[in-house]
Amino acid sequence: MQRLLLTAFFLMTFLGSYSQPGKSPLNSTDFIIPDTVCVDEPFQIQNISQGTTTYYWSFCSGDAGTTPLGFVTSTTGAVYSQPVFASLVEDNGKLFSFVTNGGSGAIIRNEYQANLLAPPVSSVNLGTFGVLNNNVRGLQVRKEAGKWYGFVADENLIMRLDFGTSLMNTPTYGLYPSLIDTINQMNGLTMLYDGTQWIGFCTNTLGNSVTRLVWINGLSKTPAALNLGNKGGMNVPWQCAVMKQDTNWYVLVANEGNNTITRLSFGNSLLNTPTGTNLGNVGSLDQNEGILLTRDCEALNGFSLNHSDGFTPLVRLNLPGDISGPVTGVSMGNIGSLDLPATFSELVRLGDTLYTLVTNTGSSSLSLLYFPSCSDASIPSSTLRTPPAISYSTPGEYNITLVTDEGLPTQQNVCKRITVMPPITVNAGNDTLVCSGKLMTLDAGPGFVHYDWSTGDTTQTTQTKKPGTYWVHVTNRWNCEASDTVTISQLPAVFIALDTAICYGATYFIGGAFQSVSGTYFDTLQTADGCDSVRITALTVKDEIPVGLGSDRIICPGETITLHATYSIATYLWQDASTDSTLTVTEPGNYWVHVTYDLCTVGDTVVINECPAELIFPSAFTPNGDGLNDFFRPRGISIAKFHLMIFDRWGQMLFQTDDMERGWDGAAAGVICPAGTYTYTATYEGNDNPGQTKKLKGSFVLVR
Repeated sequence: MQRLLLTAFFLMTFLGSYSQPGKSPLNSTDFIIPDTVCVDEPFQIQNISQGTTTYYWSFCSGDAGTTPLGFVTSTTGAVYSQPVFASLVEDNGKLFSFVTNGGSGAIIRNEYQANLLAPPVSSVNLGTFGVLNNNVRGLQVRKEAGKWYGFVADENLIMRLDFGTSLMNTPTYGLYPSLIDTINQMNGLTMLYDGTQWIGFCTNTLGNSVTRLVWINGLSKTPAALNLGNKGGMNVPWQCAVMKQDTNWYVLVANEGNNTITRLSFGNSLLNTPTGTNLGNVGSLDQNEGILLTRDCEALNGFSLNHSDGFTPLVRLNLPGDISGPVTGVSMGNIGSLDLPATFSELVRLGDTLYTLVTNTGSSSLSLLYFPSCSDASIPSSTLRTPPAISYSTPGEYNITLVTDEGLPTQQNVCKRITVMPPITVNAGNDTLVCSGKLMTLDAGPGFVHYDWSTGDTTQTTQTKKPGTYWVHVTNRWNCEASDTVTISQLPAVFIALDTAICYGATYFIGGAFQSVSGTYFDTLQTADGCDSVRITALTVKDEIPVGLGSDRIICPGETITLHATYSIATYLWQDASTDSTLTVTEPGNYWVHVTYDLCTVGDTVVINECPAELIFPSAFTPNGDGLNDFFRPRGISIAKFHLMIFDRWGQMLFQTDDMERGWDGAAAGVICPAGTYTYTATYEGNDNPGQTKKLKGSFVLVR
């Protein structure tokens, strides 16, 4: 059977404090481990416990700070009806869970054998005892002086179940009618032992208050009750959780009514009158009913349950080391098929795994959430006083727990956290080819506390001029070790001979400068490995290719110009893609030629400009119909645009045209104009200056 560590771990987890070593000079539990170790590096635990007889070491136990696994559990016989609260306990090596059903008022008892991952060996409906109804809510099962008691909250009454010495017994029951004035439609019920007596807290829906119960004379007696009132803005309070931080006590309450959490601060005793603070909706809360707090190996963890349909049901409560500080909620989604979940059971440890049960009112089922143990420790556990050296195969944080005198009144539990660092690496450099006689520096990098080179150096770097294989061994501050080797090979000097030809007018960088004259040049260079090399270059400068298209010129309409680029057997390429040695030009433009010979290319460009625009008017004309000089019109060269207007001596316009070929026939509106002097105005643009308008004015004589 798997080892059970329930009762002691329940107190550890629920109360949030471990049994502290040194309480008795005759019996103390403690051990020493390094804070940090390296992956796969064995380390030895020093057990300094005194007066103890048995030991159980757990090296890789479940961690409530991780994400749990979960699934819906099954029953054997009994059927759930809207379960609302569950209590999980261990009795004589067996696990039991007790569940209150809000749908029927009945209580279900489940008996487990080996572990909670398997179905219960039996599920028994203990019924309602003729008293409970569908208002049944909170449930706690506790053991005192060898006897088991169950406490059930049902609206305005608290029922005590007496099981005797075994939870397998059929319980009798009793009621506490004297408490009715302090409770009012209860939801949650939480109980704990504060070191001297049992104390419980009931949450009341009506009045939104908390009632404190104190069993002064033991669980078999009637507790003293006091309604603490509404502190911290409670609104439909449900489950509450108790935690001790250093010497101060705190209670966190889940408020379904306003989606908040209330923190009650009691100071150094749960018997003090608390102050209340509403923490608000710390994040991701919606109709939150369940709440769970645990201190697992000094790490504070919290969880909440949302009873909202369609809202993520499980929320992690981040409490950064101090329950009195800020709290934030982060959704964890739905783990374990939660369905309108209500509350958590106690968080217990079975072997090295943590378990809690969640009641699902939506599907009338229980979900098991558990934090499994890991498999990263070289050994999972030990019962020796001094366990063997252990190591961890994966980086991370791990809990090491020691339980002494398990099952005895002197049982104590101590948990310490160890950090496992990832493996370190060292890089002394790449294998390298070096020049003969060159001093080489090898560097293992910073961050290590010890260096050991094959050269005998104990510093971060070492130097050598000799080829060979060198190694370094390093250690960091956590005694993690790593090694690396590097091979150095030697390179000879290099001589390179080059023959290079360049075109006339080009340059080539050799001999430390740009050269343009044929000759032999020498350069001393470095290879990529840093070695000297000598380069000998025979440079040949090819002959010049003569080519010239002449100076820029003009071309007038009807003219042609022949451009010549003739050079022996060269090839030619003109701007129009022609390849002859000459090009005939008939119109203005930019003309170029590329002449290629012996892999060298030269070029030239010439600009053929438009003939200058010119406009000439006659000084007289004779419109007598003899076919000679019958029209007044100009002659022009390279005219792009033209407009002519003719006026009489009084300034009246007689004629206008945009056509240079259309002249004035000496008539206006069909009336022949008399002989005399007339004026003209002409505007025009030339092809040589497009967009630039010119203007001419003058006079002429009409002869009849």
